[in-house]
Amino acid sequence: MMSRRTVGVWLALIALLGCGERARERTLASFGAPGAFSRLSSSGIVTPGSGAPPHLSCTTPGDGTPVAVVNSRPYDPPLDFTKRFLKVRVRVDDVTRLSDMEFQLFSDAERKQALVLAIPLFADEEANLLQDGAWSTVTLSPGAGRRVGNPDLSAIREIAWLVADNGTPRSQAPVHADWSELTAVTTRRGVVTLTFDDGYDEHYSVAAKLMSEHGLRGTAYVMPDQLGAPGYMKLEELHTLQDRYGWDVGAHHKDPFTGIRNEELHWVIWETHEFLDREGFAAAEHLAYPLGKYDTRTVLPLVRHYFTTARLASGIPETLPPGDPYRLRAMNVLSATEPEEILAAAQRADSNGEWLILMFHFLVAAPEHDTEYALDKFARAVELLADAGVEVRPLSEVWKEYGAGQEPPGR
Repeated sequence: MMSRRTVGVWLALIALLGCGERARERTLASFGAPGAFSRLSSSGIVTPGSGAPPHLSCTTPGDGTPVAVVNSRPYDPPLDFTKRFLKVRVRVDDVTRLSDMEFQLFSDAERKQALVLAIPLFADEEANLLQDGAWSTVTLSPGAGRRVGNPDLSAIREIAWLVADNGTPRSQAPVHADWSELTAVTTRRGVVTLTFDDGYDEHYSVAAKLMSEHGLRGTAYVMPDQLGAPGYMKLEELHTLQDRYGWDVGAHHKDPFTGIRNEELHWVIWETHEFLDREGFAAAEHLAYPLGKYDTRTVLPLVRHYFTTARLASGIPETLPPGDPYRLRAMNVLSATEPEEILAAAQRADSNGEWLILMFHFLVAAPEHDTEYALDKFARAVELLADAGVEVRPLSEVWKEYGAGQEPPGR
């Protein structure tokens, strides 16, 4: 078994990454039609992609100069993005060479007023939403975007796609990227989920009881191998967490799946799920990736087989429904995070129809590490959320209402 302090050292790495009804979708681009998009920059190569599905391809010049395209004619009538988010499928050949990928939504003919929606990128490739050579379904909420000027989200005329590599004139690093199936999806009401990783005893003795006083419930991702160890919850406490406090008890593990040998990985993932399922935990089908790490070659296929959702350890707020239930994004709550920041993120989620998944680890009196959160701050954050009236629900309930039944993302 790993000590709490050993786990804490691993978790500090995460901080450094800085990692129901079908929604109505409106198609924004026909990638199979010639002339659907025109060049916005003079660099790189842009061509219709070959093979299915119809898509647009680009290759950057390799010297850091971005490549950009824009729809060849303004949308008529303009798009209303006040109650919509962007959904698109993306593929990149080498994520380590990618420095920027974003969508720019313009509301004026001069392209000076824009909402910029960037796909977050992290130094650790295994923590990224995008993975080498694999199609990824990405959703981007306007609430998480950056505004240039004062764009009118009710009247978007053009959408540009920008890709940039991290090369230099002396060190070429071209990137090949594809995108497809660009759609606008109608938002739902925003919701907040509080998740607690690793199964520490204060999640039961402090968090559950404090949240219960305000009528709130959470989601615990626990490591079966650690149950009963000093500083961790006992099995009977987990049952009380579910049966009395109404919490989810989902799956987690002490070692990143990407670091486990292939011949052992299947058994580890199966046993992690099987233990919780055998013990009668209804949320056993929901997983948090250890350290937020995964890959599309070995880990993701097995996770898809045994689990219904899987949460990453970083990223921007999730959408409802999510772009990919096996890559749920979360806000990592660190020691420096103020309760007012949590409230602001929750209110933004409520306003923009986002799913804010908060990720907590240690709850302590006096934090010494990034992944330790002060008890008084936590109590204040819970009070603020309850008083604000934002909807707070366990992860499995949100998934059941907003995500279950949606088509899985393309392989």
